[in-house]
Amino acid sequence: MMLPPGLARGRLMTRLAGTPLLLATLLAGARPAAAGSDWIPPRPVSLVAPSATLSVAQPRTLGFVIRANRVPANLRWTLTLSGPGANSFTPIVSATTGTVSLAADQTISIPLTVTVPASAPIPSNGFITFNVAYEPGGGKAAASVVAMIRAATGGRPEFYRRRPRDRRLHAAQHHRHVGAIQHRGHPHRPRPDE
Repeated sequence: MMLPPGLARGRLMTRLAGTPLLLATLLAGARPAAAGSDWIPPRPVSLVAPSATLSVAQPRTLGFVIRANRVPANLRWTLTLSGPGANSFTPIVSATTGTVSLAADQTISIPLTVTVPASAPIPSNGFITFNVAYEPGGGKAAASVVAMIRAATGGRPEFYRRRPRDRRLHAAQHHRHVGAIQHRGHPHRPRPDE
């Protein structure tokens, strides 16, 4: 038996109107844990280190960030410098180890002076591996992080975070060498004299 078109449309609208009511009833009774919020805790310690492109023989200050999540921590950080391969160099850094004590949910930025040696081949890169362990005890506190340091040679621009504590994207310093003129400034914002 065929239903008239108006009656069939009315039944369809009645079914569709009941669907949001059913969903609202189910979601109102759902527990927050069923939604999966906060069921995977963060690691006790987080480590972030930037990669950079630096001019040869020019010391630059980079920073790496350590954060103690939810619990206080006494930590020892160490750096491993490497430059495997023919087109690589070993970066020169101001310090390779240190200790830090952090309160719960505290973040600290540790500045390092990094230099690409004058003997770096063109093109080339070096690596800094950051490790964090508990002090005392020596157990691994966070996953190791590797930062790649590139040599700004062969027309490659220099690019690094100028202020390691500033979380805004435009905190990076971009250097572009054009002939004998050096342009320093924000990579996306023109200078006032341009």
